[in-house]
Amino acid sequence: MQVVGRARAASSNSMHFAGDLAETTAAAERKLTRMLARIDRAIAQHGIPADAAEPRAPVRLDQPAARIALAEAGIATVIWATGYRPQYRWLAVPVLDARGDIVQDGGVTAAPGLYVLGLRWLRRRSSSFIAGAGRDAHELAGHVAQFIARRRIRAA
Repeated sequence: MQVVGRARAASSNSMHFAGDLAETTAAAERKLTRMLARIDRAIAQHGIPADAAEPRAPVRLDQPAARIALAEAGIATVIWATGYRPQYRWLAVPVLDARGDIVQDGGVTAAPGLYVLGLRWLRRRSSSFIAGAGRDAHELAGHVAQFIARRRIRAA
């Protein structure tokens, strides 16, 4: 698995990314730290019995390349984490409907090896939330594994 920044463009053989991974990761860490502090304050204010907060180290990621040639990097599968404001005008893969939404069935698109997660109602009502996306990812993993296995058999 390779964590990358915000996608800027995609084609059948490469992905282009904004050079913002370090900044967006740091911003997410700051938001998480503030949220955990609010939770800890609420626990203390309401006298809720709880274990001590688990120690955690911030996530630090190296800055990835701005462009990845998928085949050269050995990448046969892309799992798309979409976020909450889907805009795919830049996606140069024929998977969009007339409204510009990604056409998919449970996260599986018509483009071999292109999968999506985090879309509203992907598989269930909670698909756009962390807990729901995790369940969707677990279910989608079997399809991704089958796709990879089929590609390996064809390559052999």
